[in-house]
Amino acid sequence: MKYFMLTLLLLFLSLQIWMKKIPKIKGIEQDPAFLKWYDIQDIKLRKYNKTTLALSGKFIIKRQITNIKYSLKLGRKVGSSYLPIPLVTVNKADYCSFLENPHIRPMMEDMFNHTNLKYSCDHKPGEYQISNYVPHIPSELPPGDYRGEYSQYFEDECIGKIQYNIAWIEI
Repeated sequence: MKYFMLTLLLLFLSLQIWMKKIPKIKGIEQDPAFLKWYDIQDIKLRKYNKTTLALSGKFIIKRQITNIKYSLKLGRKVGSSYLPIPLVTVNKADYCSFLENPHIRPMMEDMFNHTNLKYSCDHKPGEYQISNYVPHIPSELPPGDYRGEYSQYFEDECIGKIQYNIAWIEI
C-alpha cells in the first residue's frame, strides 16, 4: 500500500525528543473507515530509555492503491480552541513528490530505517513493524497542547482520517 509511512510521519510530526521537551500522546483515534486500508492500532509511544519515548509496534497495510493524496492539519491549543499552524498545514499533496523533496528526504529516510519497509512510495499489503522511532520536528515548536488530523484521499475522495492529541511538555 502506498503512502503508509507518510501517515506515521505526519501523525507524529510534533513529537521530537529534545533535552528540554518531551511529547506525551494523549490520544490517537483512527477513523473506522480507514481500517479498510490501514491498521495502526498497535503502534504506541513507548519508553525507550529514561528520557526518550519512541514509536514501536506493528502496523498492517491492507490494500495496495496508487495516486494517494494526503492532507495534514495541526493546531495549538489556545484557551478552549485550537489555532491552526500554517507551516504544518498540507492540503491534498502527492506523497511520492513529498518523498523526493530534498528537505524532507533525510527525515523520511530516518523513519523508514526504523521499519521493515524500503524507502519508496509503493508499499505492498502486509504486516510491518516500526521500532524505536523518535520522530523529529523543528525545536522552535513551543510547548503546549496540540491536535492534529491526517486525511488520505484516493481519486479525490477521503478514505479515512486519523486524529491525535499531543502535549509537548517542557521539563
